[in-house]
Amino acid sequence: MAAEDEIIGFNRIDATELLRKIEGGTRGGFGQNTYDATTMQIAVATSGIPARAGTTLGKATVALKYLERSGADKVITDMAQTMTAYNLAGTAVATGAYIMTLRLGDCAIVIWEECPP
Repeated sequence: MAAEDEIIGFNRIDATELLRKIEGGTRGGFGQNTYDATTMQIAVATSGIPARAGTTLGKATVALKYLERSGADKVITDMAQTMTAYNLAGTAVATGAYIMTLRLGDCAIVIWEECPP
């Protein structure tokens, strides 16, 4: 066993598997092979998302986005895909607001909302 394997705890097979999982998760949308049930995604609440009512989460269809390199910058790019996002908050998400969702299995929960101007 090499010294670096003893210190880090990864061998070549572990590192190859980790890289395969990371590469599979790029761009993130549904239908992509992420190898992991937990994913953060950028989306736009095209028609807003209603607030939670008691224990029932608000839900709406949102448009998925991803970050693409444009020279030295990153730009928000449309994925031409939608998904249902669930709102845990007691206040509605505004129409057109950018959001971040945390996908837990097949459920995407809003965890961040752009502040209205």
